[in-house]
Amino acid sequence: MADAGALPIWDELNWDTVTGLYTERKATSDAMRGLLDQDDKAEQFTLLSFGPEQRGGGSAGNYSALVKGDASYKPILDENDKAELQRFARTVAACQSVSDLVGVVEGTRPFGVGASVASELAMMLAGGRFWTLNKKTIGGRSLVLRLGEGATMAEALEYARLVSSSEPPLRLYREMEPQMEAMAAAMAEHATGLDLEGARFIGADCVANTLFDDLIAQK
Repeated sequence: MADAGALPIWDELNWDTVTGLYTERKATSDAMRGLLDQDDKAEQFTLLSFGPEQRGGGSAGNYSALVKGDASYKPILDENDKAELQRFARTVAACQSVSDLVGVVEGTRPFGVGASVASELAMMLAGGRFWTLNKKTIGGRSLVLRLGEGATMAEALEYARLVSSSEPPLRLYREMEPQMEAMAAAMAEHATGLDLEGARFIGADCVANTLFDDLIAQK
């Protein structure tokens, strides 16, 4: 079995793309955390965290909601009280373990907030503890998993495309950790000069997204 932290794929990845994405995502994460505890900023916080609001032309706070279009993020913003969404985000941010987070996601959530949106919210607010569960991250994770098991690139890509063809179930969240750690380690090694403290899984997410866009989504 190959060492996932030393895969040849890391030498082929476009780290400029990864770095640019991380810079945007980290700025959004910082803005979200700055607004989280300000009751009078509930609307600004929720637009940034659950919908199309952007910071400085950069990435929206929740890709998992945004990439699905109006049908995903609009019900979240339209059907929930903004203060309720902010309180839910505080509960998510207060989670100290994966078990805590899974318990919150399995419990009562604001209308329209599924596992992908909730897990991405967790990552953006506590990027040193949590990662995102969506099609792109599960695709990147699956590619790294199969390559680490010794599969050929063709075999790994076929598997990643199959796994990422539908919304991933919550049960996979715990299983992702080794590969997310491997992507975080690759980020630290190859994308030098970035501040990854407390945000290593945001970095891993950027790696997974780039793997998906540049490799898995290309046929």
